[in-house]
Amino acid sequence: MELDGIKPFYVCRKLSTAVRTALEKLLAAGEPVLEVEAYRPGRTKNPLGRDGDRLGFSNHAYGAAVDINRSRNGLYDKCPKFGPGCRLIQGGPWRSGTKGALTRDCGIVSGMKKAGFKWGGEIEGAQKDFMHFSLGGY
Repeated sequence: MELDGIKPFYVCRKLSTAVRTALEKLLAAGEPVLEVEAYRPGRTKNPLGRDGDRLGFSNHAYGAAVDINRSRNGLYDKCPKFGPGCRLIQGGPWRSGTKGALTRDCGIVSGMKKAGFKWGGEIEGAQKDFMHFSLGGY
């Protein structure tokens, strides 16, 4: 997918209209959508097998999840509530209040939710994925 001012990225064709429409609205409103990534081969999730490998594919393996401003909105584990004990495992550090950082009340999160996407910053449990949006939530 190509959008003005953003490096092209791949997304599932079944979601492409919803993703394009949501991102175009955000960009037109002046929201700081700085980078987008969707399809990412080899990224997996689900329980570990006996050899320590993940057993299932994430939504990114199908282009069915979108990461916005990855360099400013990391994926953290050991993080039931965000704080100093959370461990950054992917992406850049999340610093609320900086340009491109996503929060529950920011325009990007609101716009993506209006388009039907769930935000990874609201994941229940020990992970917070501030960059992540998908229809199923994770």
